[in-house]
Amino acid sequence: MNLDSHLPPITTSSEAAYHEQTISYYDGTISLKNGTIKTSTRNWQTEPLFDGLKIIIIDNNELLCKLPHSPTSRIAGPCVCAVWNRGDAEGSQSFPAGCLLRYTTVTLSANNLLNNFTESLETLDSELQLHANKPKLITIPLPQSIRKLCIQISNCPFQGNFRNMYLSGKALELAAHTLETIQPSSQKNIETKFKGANFEKIFMAKDILIQRMQNPPSLSELALLVGINTRKLTIDFRKVFGDSVFGYLQTLRLDAAYRMLSEGELNVSSIAYQIGYTPAHLSVAFRKKFGICPKDIHC
Repeated sequence: MNLDSHLPPITTSSEAAYHEQTISYYDGTISLKNGTIKTSTRNWQTEPLFDGLKIIIIDNNELLCKLPHSPTSRIAGPCVCAVWNRGDAEGSQSFPAGCLLRYTTVTLSANNLLNNFTESLETLDSELQLHANKPKLITIPLPQSIRKLCIQISNCPFQGNFRNMYLSGKALELAAHTLETIQPSSQKNIETKFKGANFEKIFMAKDILIQRMQNPPSLSELALLVGINTRKLTIDFRKVFGDSVFGYLQTLRLDAAYRMLSEGELNVSSIAYQIGYTPAHLSVAFRKKFGICPKDIHC
């Protein structure tokens, strides 16, 4: 679908978004921001693109993004965006009116990136086109490793110089996880290896888990629903998704809980029952995965 044919022309908006910046760090070559954005109307905002790499983690909701010489992109969270740009260029973005969007951004200057990370970035050249003049955007689903870092950043336990030290380390750690994730991954090899009937059945099993998250089928029932034996389902599911069937289900449930808590519309008990947990079970599993209690997330 061509979004551009359904949108008004992009203009520079003078109306400032409501912007609650909870964390900010900058040392001249790398910066980190973590907070929320909320706008009263859906206007376009145009601003210069950063000269280097900008990583944007969108935790919830969505935005529209427009880069030079590219169609408009709809970016729906939870996801990670990496924007590579050299020189002078402008980009535009539009946020949904009345919705609170939780974000984290990290920027690395082009010189910092190319001088210090050249060896590890050689495999990224085909993805990011590091030597091209045209701005490049890559969007990927939000990995748990990066989401956990964002939570740690928003709950920074230090003040003063120790705070700066902590945040600079987390910014680099987040950048490292992102750069590793957007490399041409082993997922493509997995898809090639498992193409065919079994590959489709494994993804069918994943879709059933998503649809029936509150009341999921047993392993044997799931195998029957997708037409594969239990042993084959167990082995191939782990190969494709890197987790067991019910480990993957727990991640789905906790991710859903985190999103709903971030939006702030339901209490912990209501969310627990919606994802098939008791409140006590949710609290234990949530703290184990994210390092904080569900009630500690505030919008």
